[in-house]
Amino acid sequence: MKPNEINQIGRYVSILHRSSQIALNHLLDLPGLTASNANLLLFIFDNGKVTAQDIADQQAINKGLVSRELNSLFKNGYIEKSVDKQDKRNIQITLTAKGVAAYQTVNSLMSKWWQQQFEASGLTNQTRIYADLQKLTTQIIGVPLQFHPISNKNNVTKK
Repeated sequence: MKPNEINQIGRYVSILHRSSQIALNHLLDLPGLTASNANLLLFIFDNGKVTAQDIADQQAINKGLVSRELNSLFKNGYIEKSVDKQDKRNIQITLTAKGVAAYQTVNSLMSKWWQQQFEASGLTNQTRIYADLQKLTTQIIGVPLQFHPISNKNNVTKK
């Protein structure tokens, strides 16, 4: 690739991210939920009990922003916070039943939106795109992403 072409990769990724966030904000109709904090719901669902630092590290987001978004999710009943029994300095975050329902809505909306984009653009090798972006992200943040699909019955608070 030519230098001016490779320099456009960040621009393209940024446009994709912003466009998906704008679309989600337009589609969401849940109290207190925005595209920004909806991404945290997705992360918590995929990873089970997490800390704010886990989210900040794995999502490459400023911890202050993570804390503000988590406070909003907590205030709106989507998450619950509890003291980590093994390290009492850490607060573990889990989804409430309301948070799981919101996750399902967000996941469905975003899956449909992305599928529409892939179909409209004629891109058929989504697996390859996913693998390449995952590899590049791992290189940039310095560690493999910790994606642990969970059985949520063990990580959801009943409310």
